[in-house]
Amino acid sequence: MTKKKKQTVVLGILIFLMILLGVGYGAIKKINAVKEAEKEQSIELYHLDTEKAKKIIITNENGTIELTKKASNWIFAGDSSLPIDADKVDNILSLVKVINANSEVTDGTEELSQYGLEKPEQSIYIELTNGVKAKVSFGTEVPILGGYYCLVDDGTKVYTMGEELYQAILRNKMDFVKMEKIPSIESKNVKKLELTNRKGKAVTIQKISDGSFVIKGAYDKTVTGNSEAILGLFENYGELAFDNCVEYSCKDFSQYGLENPEQSLKITYTVKKDKKNVKEQYILYVGNKSEDGSYYVTPEGSAYVYQMEEDILDELLNVKIFDYIDKTVFAFSTDSLKAITVEDKKGNKKNLTVKKDLDTLTALQALTFSGEIEEKVSENEPIYTCIVQNNGEKSIVSFLPYDGKKYYRVDKDGEQLFLVDKKAVDKLLK
Repeated sequence: MTKKKKQTVVLGILIFLMILLGVGYGAIKKINAVKEAEKEQSIELYHLDTEKAKKIIITNENGTIELTKKASNWIFAGDSSLPIDADKVDNILSLVKVINANSEVTDGTEELSQYGLEKPEQSIYIELTNGVKAKVSFGTEVPILGGYYCLVDDGTKVYTMGEELYQAILRNKMDFVKMEKIPSIESKNVKKLELTNRKGKAVTIQKISDGSFVIKGAYDKTVTGNSEAILGLFENYGELAFDNCVEYSCKDFSQYGLENPEQSLKITYTVKKDKKNVKEQYILYVGNKSEDGSYYVTPEGSAYVYQMEEDILDELLNVKIFDYIDKTVFAFSTDSLKAITVEDKKGNKKNLTVKKDLDTLTALQALTFSGEIEEKVSENEPIYTCIVQNNGEKSIVSFLPYDGKKYYRVDKDGEQLFLVDKKAVDKLLK
């Protein structure tokens, strides 16, 4: 193919694509125009005084939900003991106060089956105390324009309606149940967080008397926590929320993996009561996964079973503890430091003092752990040993071989838990 022919083919393809884009844009523009016109020419089907509502019946693929108003409270017909979330009922009532159709499709002479309305599976019925009744039944989705075909009362005229009311009543009975409140906990008020996961590891992050934090159970010894990072972590636990209620009077927790749950979180926090700080606890047990991948959960002492998102709980229960430790290798102040004696593996020694080695000491203060020791190493002769004489106390920090390339193991006063960057140490101590 000649260069000229190639250019002609490419030009033809571009023109074809531009035509397609133009047609698509035109179609979308036309659809949007039709939707806007429908809004302007909507047909009012009902205008209800919803404050007088006394009965709501919702029918859909999940079954039938019947709500009745007793005095000022909504209850489930036949089950008045089950608490109802009034906000969810109010949301339904706000949508049925004025019910509009987008358009009238038929005059009632056509077959209803072609609109999914011969035996509609989804409907809402409202009854008011003044005797007014209203019913909307939904059929299949309207092609292209969206929304749904619907009938009013038990008539035969077919209308189209937007999807908002349809989606609002696509609920099951448990969606209307009032869920227990999870306390809203400010991170500054958390005193202790205890986490247990499926691996059997129990970790405690606890605030001590001076306002700093310690972490227990993650390592062979208690380690100091990073206060700023931990307070940020606590914020996640202060915003817990249930997705939905599964059962409200559970008698058999074993079916949800909650009889002897392997996973749990316990938060100890303080609240102000009568101008005093009072300690309280919130415990949440985590069971099996449901079919949709979320977890079944139940609070301590509750008969309710809820679902919570998998990603949220996995993040809360499987905290990467290393991210929340104090990663400082050397803990000393140049104001009170007498000296650091450094000895290498050949026995060579040097003393670092504030007067002549301030830059090196400042760099040592900034040295941080790089990770956790994950592999056993048989070689235990230190490459460097640092004896720190600070504020009348002595501590020993040693750097030992690990992988020979990137890291040293750090031994702080006989405890080996973490790694440090090898190049950074060599640069400072060689």
